Amino acid sequence: LECVVKFGMMTLFKDYYGSSEVRRYRATTGGHLESYALQSWASPSAFLREVFLPSGYPDSVSHDYLPYQFWDSLQAVCSSINGQLATRAVLSGVGVGNVSATATAAVFQWILRDGTGRLGQIAFAWAKGSQLDAQAKTWRLMADVFNDTALGLEVVSPLFPEYFTAIIIVASVVKSVVGVAGGATRAALTQHQARANNTADVSAKDGTQETAVGLAGLVLSTYVMSFLFGADEGSGGSLNPLATLVFVVLVACHLFFNYLAVRAVVMDTLNFHRLDIVYRSFLKITANRGSTPSYVQAPPCTPREAARRESIISPQLVFGTSDSITFGCPLLRLLDRGLLHHDQLLVDFADERYLVNIAPTEDHIYCVFHRDAASEDILKAYFHCMILRDLRAGGQGATETVRRAQDWCDALFPSFHTALSDAGWNLANTAALTSANWRSDWNISKKRS
Repeated sequence: LECVVKFGMMTLFKDYYGSSEVRRYRATTGGHLESYALQSWASPSAFLREVFLPSGYPDSVSHDYLPYQFWDSLQAVCSSINGQLATRAVLSGVGVGNVSATATAAVFQWILRDGTGRLGQIAFAWAKGSQLDAQAKTWRLMADVFNDTALGLEVVSPLFPEYFTAIIIVASVVKSVVGVAGGATRAALTQHQARANNTADVSAKDGTQETAVGLAGLVLSTYVMSFLFGADEGSGGSLNPLATLVFVVLVACHLFFNYLAVRAVVMDTLNFHRLDIVYRSFLKITANRGSTPSYVQAPPCTPREAARRESIISPQLVFGTSDSITFGCPLLRLLDRGLLHHDQLLVDFADERYLVNIAPTEDHIYCVFHRDAASEDILKAYFHCMILRDLRAGGQGATETVRRAQDWCDALFPSFHTALSDAGWNLANTAALTSANWRSDWNISKKRS
């Protein structure tokens, strides 16, 4: 409720629902208060908004909410139709419509399919679970790549009856990746979209939208299936040329809409890839063999600018690797391969909650986090390592490079941290930078309050 006094109009109060003004109150000549509605809650648009959008929309969600949901809904329709085509093929493969097939054999194949799929879920969650928060956009798209791969395997399975069981087992394992990666990344994106401590509401309305889109997809699938096959089942479960063309086109549309959906997402939290983009926009280092290195500073890019520059799929993002830096490694690896002895490390990093060492023979940088490392410590460790990487790329000596990187980090990090905050980055949440489980402990000379 907002109180507004406008002489002449005499508007005393306004009612808002979320960000929408719905009613005004004004004083009459007799001193009474009358009200009039600006929006009708009985209108279809108001009803649909109430049912399908989070309470308080658009102020209660991120700015990228609507474009992401739009493209995500379109891809769901494509996936629904292709799912029906794949289901038809699998049912035909297990013997539906075949008088010689037995129910027991079909049940046995289904048990193998479901059992291997559940084992695949466990294996994938163990192998990649810690990376799904850090690379939510990448694995959201990868989940649908795997989904289309699994559907493709199911569609062609009736063409190879002797290998049918093996094919649907492989498809089930691939689909298990979809279940884990899709569910986990959807949770991460929901957390990103919820801006009013309304994660549950955003998630519930996302489920409502998904259900409505799924129903529309089922209705559309009925017409598509009738058009493609009608009552003719003479081809078994395999697709005729037109159905094959429809399946391929829908796969292409599905992946394209998914790409547009994740491309529309603007994350304001930092993972290694986004931090590298921001770092390169902030600091440009010139380091050539035989000359003294120098640097130039510039304002770091904003989350929206970084979203336009970041890659969605690359080997480093999918496999969670870095060519030159290993973050969050065990202490043994840092000491065993590094240039600096442990005594020197404790002196150089006496006031830090991280250790950085370089392996000259491998040209690789190793970073260890202290068990009490906070968000700022982790961000500084990344900043330190990236300076060291760029200096090392210029052919500088290893010992000299380590010393200069530490001096530059101490001098530049405060301004880097402030500039990131001013650019709109969320520096309190560094979960996407700390997917590694390794932590170490050592005595720190300067304790923080």
